[in-house]
Amino acid sequence: MENTGKDTKTNPAAEANFLSTIVFWWLNPLFRTGYKRKLEEDDMYDVLPEDRSEHLGRSLQR
Repeated sequence: MENTGKDTKTNPAAEANFLSTIVFWWLNPLFRTGYKRKLEEDDMYDVLPEDRSEHLGRSLQR
């Protein structure tokens, strides 16, 4: 997919350590924002490369 030109936030899961990944600790800032107000598209993180539709589609085709 193409970038829509909006600034995207780097996904913290890409650099999260093993323990943080297991307990989803890297999501706490997003949870806090969602608790305070409704989440908007700008609040979301960029998709990890391994979760992009192009990669998943190629895997499915194989």
